[in-house]
Amino acid sequence: MRKQQLIDELGALGVARGDAVMLHSSLSALGPVEGGAATVVDALLEAVGRDGTLLVPAFRSDVWGDTKDFTNSDCDCTSADGLCPSRQPGFEGAIPREVFGRRGILRSCHKTTSWVALGPAARRMLEGHQASPTPCGPRKPLRASGGVGWQCSDPGRPREHDYALAFL
Repeated sequence: MRKQQLIDELGALGVARGDAVMLHSSLSALGPVEGGAATVVDALLEAVGRDGTLLVPAFRSDVWGDTKDFTNSDCDCTSADGLCPSRQPGFEGAIPREVFGRRGILRSCHKTTSWVALGPAARRMLEGHQASPTPCGPRKPLRASGGVGWQCSDPGRPREHDYALAFL
């Protein structure tokens, strides 16, 4: 698969310039992608344009392990804005790892379920996440985004694992 095909398919899903896209992904399920995860991220960023924002999980949790082994040990989540300086990557796969390596990302502070965002709405979506009492609490980035047009996308995953298309 080439970058232009990905851009065309994202457009067919309804992704447009200026959107904020929350992405859970499986690079292997997409099939062969020329350029791998970098091409997927480039296509997503081109699809949402300069005014769009991309949000991916940077979770360090593992349902089979001890939570203390999976936290961001280089961040104590005490910054006033709730943004995390941790450089420890999440365990969510090649595409989120690629986003994590991009210049200009911001990361939310949460003990196990931090998020990384890239784009003009990133700060607004991520700040204060450390105050969320649970991974899906009231201060999670998806709820804290107030006024951002959302597209939730799960490319490469079977439909039964798909998230509802949401506009908040």
